[in-house]
Amino acid sequence: MFSSLNTGHDYLGRNTGGGALQVYVHHLKRFEYLPLFQIGEYEGKAARVGAALEQYELFPHMEENNITLLAPGSSTVGAYGGYMQGGGFSYITSKFGLMADQVLALEVVTADGRFVHANPEANEDLFYAIRGGGPSNYGIITSAIVKAHDSISVARMSFNFQTGANIEQANSTTWADNTTAYAEATNETFWNGVNAYFSHLVRINNAKGIGWNTISTQAPNPIFNRTQRIFSFTGQVIIPSMSASDFNAFVAPIIQDLSDIGIKVNATVGWWPSYPAYSFRPNGPGEAVGNGRFASRLFPRSIFEDPSSPEFLRAMAAIRTFVEEGHYSFHSVDYHPSYATAGYPGANSAVNPHLRTAIMHATGFDTGSYGPERTPEEMIASHARLNEYAQKWRDATPGSGAYMNEADTEEPNFQDSFYGSNYKRLLGIKRKRDPWGVFYAVTGVGSDEWKVEGTDGLPTQQGRLCRV
Repeated sequence: MFSSLNTGHDYLGRNTGGGALQVYVHHLKRFEYLPLFQIGEYEGKAARVGAALEQYELFPHMEENNITLLAPGSSTVGAYGGYMQGGGFSYITSKFGLMADQVLALEVVTADGRFVHANPEANEDLFYAIRGGGPSNYGIITSAIVKAHDSISVARMSFNFQTGANIEQANSTTWADNTTAYAEATNETFWNGVNAYFSHLVRINNAKGIGWNTISTQAPNPIFNRTQRIFSFTGQVIIPSMSASDFNAFVAPIIQDLSDIGIKVNATVGWWPSYPAYSFRPNGPGEAVGNGRFASRLFPRSIFEDPSSPEFLRAMAAIRTFVEEGHYSFHSVDYHPSYATAGYPGANSAVNPHLRTAIMHATGFDTGSYGPERTPEEMIASHARLNEYAQKWRDATPGSGAYMNEADTEEPNFQDSFYGSNYKRLLGIKRKRDPWGVFYAVTGVGSDEWKVEGTDGLPTQQGRLCRV
């Protein structure tokens, strides 16, 4: 079995495998700006990119050529590897679509050892499958040609609020754990504030922006005289191509709605003249290694169109229960990569149809240890509890799915959740292009025909891979 290793970022372990042959493509980093490129129905600016270019390596090219390219949110994620092949969202996705939507042409090494071009006019099946149909499964990507957009500005508002056991002392006490950085609220007011923020997601998306937020929970702590659990909300609104004055006017209703329910946030607003100026960190700080598990769900846009609807209230209740009762942290990036935004040729790709109708990509984290000090039985029980609370999200969003790049490796019915109605077509392409099973990735198309043995019931990829 082969797997392709680019930057090593993968929550599901698709870049690992005991005894597998890994193809290391990390050094394929060439870049060429193409001021005018034409293929199929597309004519415009583009860039020829090596498959292993990382986020922080793209921004200098953008500045040099006065263009905007879609890029991952984390600095050392490879832009055109598994990120693109699973869809790939960005801070500017509501304006330009997913990374898979940017691709105009590909160079691929297939399972039979051929080096081929895939685009709207050649090897169309590969071109379709690779753009959103899952990584490490149809071939090895060496380079791509992607859309280049005009340079854009980026505006962002950041704000925080939280509950607290000593709310009346919040303005006069300097807390060692930095609670004074947050506006304080009672427990019920806090959750009303969460609902108020999410009620603006459709408006934010209509402006081609995204939301970004984290809801965290902390246990009672006698050192800080905490007798109750604390919940904190960290939120952002990010909108491209909007002037600073228009952005201030745009976010004012969010601040006002929070104020009307009793949450006086001290929002921070920033404006950057370009996408690289907003996101670039020289050389990239890298990301830490983790050993937890998490759940994932796509919440449809339709749920948020009427904040008084039973569908909206049911979704908010599921999120609240996950944090308040489950004691898990919640995070969501709120974007809407519709077919209209995807444009040509992105709308005709293997991107999960559930992504096209979503406005919230939610993840929830189990921070309990999954290290060697835990027994398999303990880890299985911990994950079962997490899945119990994640099921409440699924129940509140019937017919939806999950984003395959940030999901549970044991996602129920992953075939529909990660691929939707595209799965049958993708399976046919997989069997045609790789009838030998040369390429394998956990939760990939056709992966259910294989089983990793000797894992004590855990979803590790370090056992023996056998046909089912």
